[in-house]
Amino acid sequence: MHAKHKEEIAELHARYKVEITEAVTDATRNILDQLQPFLNTLSVSQNTTNVVSSEGSNAENDLEKSKPRNDFVENKSDQKDKPAATNFSVDTGNFKA
Repeated sequence: MHAKHKEEIAELHARYKVEITEAVTDATRNILDQLQPFLNTLSVSQNTTNVVSSEGSNAENDLEKSKPRNDFVENKSDQKDKPAATNFSVDTGNFKA
């Protein structure tokens, strides 16, 4: 192969690498923009579940109330017998990258 051809191939490779990187970056931004409302909902829901009213209660009671609850396990002794929930799905609607 001639040096000129090698140089042309290197230039094409560099140009396409940049174009592909830009396309992937744009697609990723598009997906994140579409998921942002869902992520905001998760954040708000997480914050509101940790709010505890402190009127008329002591600090120990507040701490106990603010601990995360495990509604899937009724008795802590049963916890090791039950498998962790691992299957879940999220409906993200229709979007194109």
